[in-house]
Amino acid sequence: MIKSSLDIIAKEMKTSGGNSFDVKIDHLNKLKALNTPLGIYLSLVNISRETTIGQLEPFKKTGATIEIKSPPVYINIYVMVTAHFTDYSTALVHLGTALEFFQNKPYLDKYNILPAHSWPSKLENIVFDWHNLEIDKLNQLWGIHGGTYHPSFLFRVRLLKVLHQEAPKNGPAIDEIKYQSVIS
Repeated sequence: MIKSSLDIIAKEMKTSGGNSFDVKIDHLNKLKALNTPLGIYLSLVNISRETTIGQLEPFKKTGATIEIKSPPVYINIYVMVTAHFTDYSTALVHLGTALEFFQNKPYLDKYNILPAHSWPSKLENIVFDWHNLEIDKLNQLWGIHGGTYHPSFLFRVRLLKVLHQEAPKNGPAIDEIKYQSVIS
């Protein structure tokens, strides 16, 4: 589900607005190599659990039975968009085009993607939020990945649903509790 969301983002970025650059999904460390292909890079830099959605119940009562299954978990992924080009001006132009893509499409779902792209079955929708980084945190992020700074920005992809598909477990519902008191 993480890979499929990055794949659909990359496909949409490549083909929107007549872009003339390639969009790749790869680690920021890759940008250190001398023969790294030029283009826009999408790199996963963090994952967090969505906390605005409350804890969902793992039980569902249906008549006289209880169905037990793990509720879905919603996550956010943080993606660095990096412009890797030999000319700094070209990098800035393409980074601006990438920004325009996210401004124009603040979310993706099966209804607003290009007809040539098929929507991944495990995804409901993905919402993009700009994520600000202070200079020191940006420096730390690039330092962790061992690279020199490239023109980049960070955004959050919200509300990816993680749900392991397995058969639910069923059991009888507990309708009453009987107890006996023993007095001695």
